This record gives sequence, structure tokens and C-alpha cells, in this order.
Amino acid sequence: MAHILSSMDDFFEVLNWKVNKRNVEQEILFPSIDSNKSAIINVLRKENELNPHEIADLTGLSAESVSINLIELEMENIITSSPSGRYSLRL
Repeated sequence: MAHILSSMDDFFEVLNWKVNKRNVEQEILFPSIDSNKSAIINVLRKENELNPHEIADLTGLSAESVSINLIELEMENIITSSPSGRYSLRL
């Protein structure tokens, strides 16, 4: 028998499927990048692998700002750090 479906809920209802509704957060694919993070990313594009002191010198950002932004960029999977403490963009 034909049914008019206007949503996925209608589809599940027609098939007598029980669906557990839960709140699902969509992963953020393109996190917002502020100017400090953008400056760090641009420097890493040019120089490939740098330590935090070199990044601070090249961007003009304070050591504190560089450290905070490096941690955030690493958590956002935009950069990676090596055991020697140097940072580079993820490929």
C-alpha cells in the first residue's frame, strides 16, 4: 500500500519501527578561526614546523596568547605537535 511520507518519522511509523529519539550534536566541520589562530596557521603554512617562541616572534603575539591558541588549534585537530615541542599543520 502506498503512503505519503513527509519526514523520516513517517517512514519509521509506516514500518512500525521504534526509534529512540536522542539529542545528537553535529560535529563542527569548520570551526571559527579568530585572527590570532589565523596568524599562527599562516606562519605554519610558510615555515612548516616551529616552536612556540618562533611562532611568537613571527606573529607578534605574546607567548601566553601563542600557548593558548596552540592548545586550542591542537584540540581542533588543525595542528599537531612533535615530541620535541615543535608544531605543524595536520596534513
